[in-house]
Amino acid sequence: GFVKADSGYQVGTTTVIDSNRNLTNIGTGAFSGKLTISNASYANHLELVRGSETQYITPSGGQLLTDGGLSPATNNTFDLGRSDKYWQDLWLSNSLKMGGTTVIDGSRNLTNIGTISNTGKHSSSIGSNATYSRPLLEITSSGTPTQIKITTNIPYTGTTHAHSVTIRGFQYGSANTVDLQISWHVYQNSFYNRTATSSGSWTPTITLAVENNKVVIHLAGPGYWPKMYVESMYNAYGGASQAESWSWSDAAISADANTPNQTVLYKSTFGNGISMSSSGLIAGRVSATEYDLPSSGKLDWANGDARIQEGLVNNYSLSFQTYDGSNLTTALRLDGNNLATFAGSINVAGDGFFNGTKLEGDSKEIIRYNDSWLRLNPADEFSSGIYCGSGILRTDGNFQVGSSGAYFNVTSAGVVSSGSITSTGKVQGNSLKAHVGTDDGSQLNLFADSSGHCFIAGHTLSFNTGSNSARTTKLLINSSGNATFSGNISHQGLTPTAGTDIDQIYTAAKTLTITTSFADTGIDAGDLATGTYLVQLQCNDHAVGGAYSMIYSGTMSWANNNTNDTAVDEIVLHRAGHASVGKNLFLRVRYTVSADVNNLKLQIRGNYAATGSSTYTFKFRRMI
Repeated sequence: GFVKADSGYQVGTTTVIDSNRNLTNIGTGAFSGKLTISNASYANHLELVRGSETQYITPSGGQLLTDGGLSPATNNTFDLGRSDKYWQDLWLSNSLKMGGTTVIDGSRNLTNIGTISNTGKHSSSIGSNATYSRPLLEITSSGTPTQIKITTNIPYTGTTHAHSVTIRGFQYGSANTVDLQISWHVYQNSFYNRTATSSGSWTPTITLAVENNKVVIHLAGPGYWPKMYVESMYNAYGGASQAESWSWSDAAISADANTPNQTVLYKSTFGNGISMSSSGLIAGRVSATEYDLPSSGKLDWANGDARIQEGLVNNYSLSFQTYDGSNLTTALRLDGNNLATFAGSINVAGDGFFNGTKLEGDSKEIIRYNDSWLRLNPADEFSSGIYCGSGILRTDGNFQVGSSGAYFNVTSAGVVSSGSITSTGKVQGNSLKAHVGTDDGSQLNLFADSSGHCFIAGHTLSFNTGSNSARTTKLLINSSGNATFSGNISHQGLTPTAGTDIDQIYTAAKTLTITTSFADTGIDAGDLATGTYLVQLQCNDHAVGGAYSMIYSGTMSWANNNTNDTAVDEIVLHRAGHASVGKNLFLRVRYTVSADVNNLKLQIRGNYAATGSSTYTFKFRRMI
C-alpha cells in the first residue's frame, strides 16, 4: 500500500522527505538499483553540501557539469583515467601546470620544460597549409644493402607538391657523415626543379619516382652497416598524415606507368662566388700551393670555352683543348716523352730557338741543322722537291748544283758554269755562248745583235757553222715560222698532224648505204684545200653484204674553188685486206655547175647493193 503524507515525512522528529518530495537530512543511502534524478533545471540534479559549501553536478551533452573545481582528496595519490580507460581530449582555457609549474601557457607555448622523450613523430602546423614533421624513419642495417628505397606516404597527384626532406646519419662502411636535403615541386607531371644539397661527405645518386601512387626516394650504394634516419620533412600542402607510415627496403624502383622517374642533381652555393652544380664546381679565384687531380682529371673553363685534360689520348699526356664554335678540339698535346703535337698553326712573336737536329712537317724532314750545312729536304721525303712559288730565291754568294758546283755553278759575279743544259723554255740574254770543247771553231754562238745571226723576238733565227771568220748559214727560220735548209734532211720517220696542209692528214668517217650507183659521200670542195692527195678508204661492211676489213688507196687531185661543169673523173684504187669476197668499191670526183654551192664532190658506189648502212673511213694526205 501507500503512505500518504501531504506535509512531508519524518523519521523521529527529523524531516527526511519534505512537502516538495525532496530528500533532506539523509544519512547513508544504499540502493540496489539505480538512482534516477530528473529535473529540467540546471544545478537541481545532484547537490552536494558540506557545511556552508554547496556544489552542484548535472549532466549536459554527454558530460557532467559542475559549478566548482575537481581535485583529488589526497595530494599526488590518485589518477585521472587508467591504463585501459583513456580520456580523449583535454580542454583548457588558460594553462597547464605540472607540480605547480606552468608547462603550457595561455598562448599554447611550452614553458619550463625539462627533457622531452618521444617515441613517435611530432608534426607542427606552419601557417594555414604547411606542416613540419620529425623524425620520420630510421634506416639501419647490420649488412650491406645495395640501395635504400624510402617509401613515403606522400600521394602523387601530378599537380602541386612542395616538399623538403632531410636525411642524416652515418655511412659507416666508407666513414662518411650523412646530411642530405632533398627538395622538389610537382609540375606538368614531373618532379620539377628537383635539387639536393649535401652538407656531409656522402653524395649518393638520388632518384625520385612513384610506386603505388606514393612518392619514393631512392639512394644508391649505402655500403656496409648504414645508420641513418629521415630527420624531418616540410610539406607546403597535405597535412601531417603525409609523415606517417614511412618505410625503407633494399630494393630497386618499380615505377608506376606514366609517372616520372628522375635523378636529382646536387647543387650548393657557399658564398664568395663559389658554387657547385651538375656542371661542376664554380669558383672565383682559387689559390693553393698544390692541386692534385686524379688520372684523366681535367680543368674546365666556364661554358666549355677551354679544357686541360690528362690522359685523353695517351697515358701521361696533357691535352689542351679550345672551343671552335661547335666542339672542343685539341689544339696542343704534350706527351710523356716531351713530344708536343700542335693541331693548328704556331705564331711566334719573338725569336725561335731549336736545339735538336731537324724540323719535320707531316712526318717528313723539312730542315736539318746538325752540322755546318743548313739542309732543306735532306732525305728527299718531299718527293716533288722544294717549291718557292713566284718569289725570289736569292744568294749573294755562289749557287751550286752538285759537289762544289760540279753540275752547275753561279758565282757572286754572275759567271755561270755547268754541264749539259736541256731547256724546254726560253733562254734569254744579250749574248749566250755554249762552248763545246776548247776550240773556238767548235763554238755555237747565238747573238741577239745587229749582226743578224740570232733574233729571238719576231725576227730571223739563223743556225751557222764554221769558225768565227768563215761561218755559213745552214738553217734559217723567218718570222712567219718558215724554215729554209741549205743541205739535205735526214729523219727517222714523220708523224703527220691533222689538217689539209702539206703532209697533214684529213680524216672523215661517214655512215653510208652502198648501192650500185654513185652517191655523194658528204665530202665536198670546202673540206679539203686545193692540191694533190693520197686517198685511203677503210671499210668492214660484211654485215650488210660487203667485204671483210678492206683498205683501198689511190691518188686524186682536188680543187677548193668554184666549178662550172658536170664532168666526172674516177679515182684509180688499189685494195688489200682480209677478204673482198668479190665485193668492190669505186670512187670518183664529180663537178657541179656554178649555181651548186657544193662545187666539187666525192662520190662512191659498189658492185653490190648493201642491206643496210655501215661506217666508211676516208683519209686524205696532201702531197703537193
